[in-house]
Amino acid sequence: MMFKRPRLRPVSRLVNVGLAACVIFISACGSEPETSEAGIEPTPAPTVDVTADPAEKLQAVWSTRALSAPVVDLALSGGNNPLLAAVLDGGNMQLFDLDGQRLTDPVDVGIIAIADGQPVTLDGNALTIFPGIDADGFINAYLYSSQLGEPVGIDVLPDADAIGLCAGPAAEGGALMRVGYWTEAAPQALIVGHITQTGDALGWETLDRIESNSPLGACLIIAAARPIIRSAGLSSDLASLSDADTQTIIGLGADGQLGAIAQDNSATALPVRDGISVKAPTQITALSALSDVQFGGYPDGVIVIGGEIDGQAKLVFVEPTGLFGEAAE
Repeated sequence: MMFKRPRLRPVSRLVNVGLAACVIFISACGSEPETSEAGIEPTPAPTVDVTADPAEKLQAVWSTRALSAPVVDLALSGGNNPLLAAVLDGGNMQLFDLDGQRLTDPVDVGIIAIADGQPVTLDGNALTIFPGIDADGFINAYLYSSQLGEPVGIDVLPDADAIGLCAGPAAEGGALMRVGYWTEAAPQALIVGHITQTGDALGWETLDRIESNSPLGACLIIAAARPIIRSAGLSSDLASLSDADTQTIIGLGADGQLGAIAQDNSATALPVRDGISVKAPTQITALSALSDVQFGGYPDGVIVIGGEIDGQAKLVFVEPTGLFGEAAE
């Protein structure tokens, strides 16, 4: 259910960072985008063969304790201090490390969707930015650092009317990250842009508009490649895992199960095996993945899924044991 809340806007156009542990922001609009054709572009590396023994590919290895509400969406950020952000039913956001330890309590920021984050340095302060959508359809930057203590939301694209989004590294130098989103008014069009920094301000630069023949359900941004999109009836989340030779696109289907997405848009089931003491949810509600994990002991990368286990909402950490051949020692 959509809900309203007091807007989480800075009281002025610029907010001091420094010792006050906030960040300097300003919102700006970009130019009109160009239009591109929709579809899945070839990925930089061949998709791994997932047809053999799919039940051996993914295994649950760790989970959080019970959460305060069902999991709506998930996002990961990489770098030296990787973070896991969970959107919970009711507009709360909660942050974890990759040991599943809680970094914050649930914080009511009115968020309904989130995309993968990027570590950045703004005004000399190390922060992580997660782009997300609030209940009003605004695209916000949700910021976190240990100095802030909890995630803080700042408007980036007010009145965007957004209903879905994805994010990844910037396509060119100078930008902080690339974000794609679609709207209530045009659910078949992915608008792609950069979140930028100019001096002590953040802004938005529109880059592209990708048209599809049907409403979008998920998108994925990988490095400088063209965004991957999936129709609403096919996927509600997309994630990518890669090593030096292969890349696998993983989607969360309408049936609450994971599948490996091929170039022809078909999906091969990727069931998640229970671990010795860790169960996987039978119905998955959210998905994120990180290939280069610099903390947490995941040499092949990690997949995080959300769902209900024995009546309790949890986050489950999944090892991609067979996606890239033999698991790393």
